[in-house]
Amino acid sequence: MEKTGADGAERKTTDVRQDAERGAVITPYPDGPLILRGQFVITAPDGQPVPAGRRTVALCRCGHSADKPFCDGSHARTGFRARGHAPAGSPAGARAAAGTTSEGRPERQQDSR
Repeated sequence: MEKTGADGAERKTTDVRQDAERGAVITPYPDGPLILRGQFVITAPDGQPVPAGRRTVALCRCGHSADKPFCDGSHARTGFRARGHAPAGSPAGARAAAGTTSEGRPERQQDSR
């Protein structure tokens, strides 16, 4: 098991690593991309594989990426707000509770106009 220094974090780290060995793990980042880790295949609507080039990719959720299906950071420029919330206890949920983005910056307040 991996030593992390935090109570319970050692078990969570091992669980995530074991999940990744079995297949893909998807982590939704608050108001940002879906992070896809592990063994996966991405296909186009016609069934042709889309080369990812790595084992961890960020998938666009905002619809503004010029590199779809991959994220190019457009969510930050457009003020994208995701519907719903990440599960409590997840890295994304912890950032949401702390009021920071996936990049560690404070969240922007939504315009009330």
